[in-house]
Amino acid sequence: MKTLLFLYNPCAGKGKIADALGAICAAFQAQNYLVTIYATNGPGDAPQAARTLAPRYDRMVCGGGDGTLSEVISGLVDLEGPMPPLGYIPAGTTNDYARSLKIPVKAAEAAALAASAAALPVDVGRLNTRNFIYVAAFGAFTSVSYATPQVRKNLLGHAAYVLAGIRSINEITCYEMKVSYDGGTLEDEFLYGMVSNSISVGGFKGLMGDNVQLDDGVFEVLLVRKPDNMMQMAAILEALANGKPHSHVRMFQTRHVTFTSVESVPWTTDGEFGGNHSYVEISLMRQAVSIVCGLAQEGQKDAGREEDAP
Repeated sequence: MKTLLFLYNPCAGKGKIADALGAICAAFQAQNYLVTIYATNGPGDAPQAARTLAPRYDRMVCGGGDGTLSEVISGLVDLEGPMPPLGYIPAGTTNDYARSLKIPVKAAEAAALAASAAALPVDVGRLNTRNFIYVAAFGAFTSVSYATPQVRKNLLGHAAYVLAGIRSINEITCYEMKVSYDGGTLEDEFLYGMVSNSISVGGFKGLMGDNVQLDDGVFEVLLVRKPDNMMQMAAILEALANGKPHSHVRMFQTRHVTFTSVESVPWTTDGEFGGNHSYVEISLMRQAVSIVCGLAQEGQKDAGREEDAP
């Protein structure tokens, strides 16, 4: 019989993974898996468990938010030998990466997909020595995800991020930086910066356009220059929300990028605090992890249609 390790974060979201354990395990067993369940018990536990336990199993499934998934992947990419395909059951507040992977919201449906579908190799990023799966960012609102208490997130959901962001709008700090990437160099004061590999960031889809591929070996970078006044700030936010160009917004793709600043700048990786840095080097590990997802399933269907074509 095939074996499956199900690692989940009991504190993610509103604890809905724990409530759905029966249905989740039933979905795994329907695919003839012998299931082992592991509940994480604190920060740093997930990567250690992934490194230690994952090689013993035919498949691994992670249940929790984007931060839990990021921790698991950090453990897996450290493995020297083969790693099992990784499934994902989203149970966080925003579940950005699950949107990019087209994973169902309902736990039982996500479990069925995680246990049965093919895996898609995806790129993984590294900020200095810290791995991330879909976004590294600095500037306005980036502290909201890790500064908002988990209890408030559970009560208010994504509204907690929005409320905390509105409350901090008068305290926005801009950073003078030199940004070097494959195509050149930029020097300016930036309100916000984001290096991502995701269709959805912060619960918003389409910030980086429609041509985002998770396995193409490049990041999407978004930089927002310091606004001159609040009217310009409002215009920038409107342009970002509607996917329109603005003179203060710069977007490009790159395989490698560095950020150099005089002062130490707080960064986030996958919604978690990523440290304060005056120098950041972000590199990409192409197709470093294979994740079971709806995108892979769609690819199989498309391939089938091509084979059936006369």
